Amino acid sequence: DLISNIPFSSDFFTINPSALDGNGNLTSNEIVIMFDLANAVTTTTGLFEFNTLDDVYANGLLESLFDSNILMSYASNAIQNEALQAYLIEVANDRQDIATVPSTFVELDAALLDANGFVLVSEFEALADVVYVLGLMDIDTVRQMMSDLMESPSIATALGLLRGYAVSDDFDNQRIDVILDSNIVYTVIGQYLDNENLDNIVLPFLPEALVDLFGNVDLGVPSDLKADEGFSVDYITREELKALLTAITYVPVDLTALDDNVFNYITDLIGENVNADTNEDDLDRFLASGYLREKLSRLFLSEAVLGLFDETSESFNLPSDSFVVVDGQRRLTAEELRNLVEAFAVLEITTIDELDFSFEVFTALTRAERETVLASAYLYAVVDGLIQNQQSVAIPDEVLAVTGEITQEEILAVIEAVELLDITDVTSLQAVIAGLDQNDVNDAAILQLLEDLDSGIIDSLLTLLP
Repeated sequence: DLISNIPFSSDFFTINPSALDGNGNLTSNEIVIMFDLANAVTTTTGLFEFNTLDDVYANGLLESLFDSNILMSYASNAIQNEALQAYLIEVANDRQDIATVPSTFVELDAALLDANGFVLVSEFEALADVVYVLGLMDIDTVRQMMSDLMESPSIATALGLLRGYAVSDDFDNQRIDVILDSNIVYTVIGQYLDNENLDNIVLPFLPEALVDLFGNVDLGVPSDLKADEGFSVDYITREELKALLTAITYVPVDLTALDDNVFNYITDLIGENVNADTNEDDLDRFLASGYLREKLSRLFLSEAVLGLFDETSESFNLPSDSFVVVDGQRRLTAEELRNLVEAFAVLEITTIDELDFSFEVFTALTRAERETVLASAYLYAVVDGLIQNQQSVAIPDEVLAVTGEITQEEILAVIEAVELLDITDVTSLQAVIAGLDQNDVNDAAILQLLEDLDSGIIDSLLTLLP
C-alpha cells in the first residue's frame, strides 16, 4: 500500500556530496561502513531480527549507521519527501479520529539541515534515542502499541508511550527529557502548538459546555513561555514543553471520553502519586505547566464565566499576589489555582454550570470547609462580590480591608448569620433580623448569637432594631 501510493523518484536516492570523493564516487570509508553495519545488525544465523536493534543500540553499535553518509542521505530524503509526508498524514487522519494532523506537521526547521540541505546526522542520532527510550526497538512493545492503538485509538493510548504504558514513580520524567533532546520532535510539537488550526484539533474533544467558552480562547503559546533556541522561530521552551507533557500524561482521562464533569478530572489529581521526597502530587505536576495555568486562567477569567457571578473582567477584583499579567492578560498563579481546585473539591463542583452557585452553598459547609473555599482568592472575590453587589444591606467601612474587599473574618461571620437565620442569601438579612422580637425567648436567643458573631455588617443591622 505504501509503495503503490508513493511516487518514488530519483530524489529518494540523492546522496549527500560528503559521501563522494573528488571524482563523484563513493569513498572507500563509506564502503567499509556498510560492511560493518551489515555485521552489526545480523545474528549468528546470518539473518536480521527486529529485536537485534535493541541490543545493537544498547551496545552502541548503531554508530556505524550514523557514520554512513549514504544511509543518512536516504533517511534525510525520506523524512523530507513531500509525497511521503502527505501520504503518512493522510493515513494518520484516516485511521483515527482523535485529532486532525495538519499538512505542515512534519515541516523541518531550517536549523536542522546541513549546508547541502540534508538532515543533520546528530538529529538522526537523537531520533534513535527517542525510538529506544520509547521501547520501539523491541518488537513486543511495538506489537502491543499497535494492538492498543488499533483497538482503542485514543490520546490516552498515545500518551502511554511517554510514560512507558504505566504511570511510574519517575517523577522527573527522564523519558521525556530524551524525547525533547530531539530537535525534530521538539520543533514539530512546537509548530503544532502554535498551529493556527489548533482550535479545530482541541475543541472536538471538549464537552459542549466548554466548547463555547474555549472557542474564544487563544490556545497558542503565550510569549513568556517561548524562547530563542536558535531555530527560525521562537517555540515553546523545552522546560515548559516538558512540564506540559508531564502534566497531561498524569491526568487520568481519555480525552475522547471527556464529559461535562470536566472538573472531576482535575480534582481527582489531589493526593495522587505523592512524591515522598517533595510531597508533590499529580495536581502539582499538572499546575507546573504555565501553558495549562494560562488556559485555565483564560477560562475562569472569561466574560462568560465571570458573568455567572454578575461580574466583568473590569469589576472582578483579585488580590495582586494571586496573578501575574502576561500579554495584557491576568494569569492565576499555581498556588491560587491549587487553592481553587481544592475549593472545587469541597464545593463538589464538577461542571461549568455548577459555577453558577448562590450564597446558600456556603451555609452547608463546616467552618473548616468555608476557610478552604476562602483560601482561594478567586472564590474569595466571588463571595465578596455576592455580598457587596447586593443593594439591600449596607456595608460599613470598618469591615473593608484597605484594598476594598470585605475581611475574611467578616465574610465567615456573615455566612454564619445566614445559616443561623436559615435563609439563603444576604439580601434577606435586614428583613429577617427586623422581624425578630426581642421579647420572644427564642428570638432573643438568636439575637444574642448574632451579636456574639462580632460582625460589623450584622451589628449595623442590629442597631436598627427598636
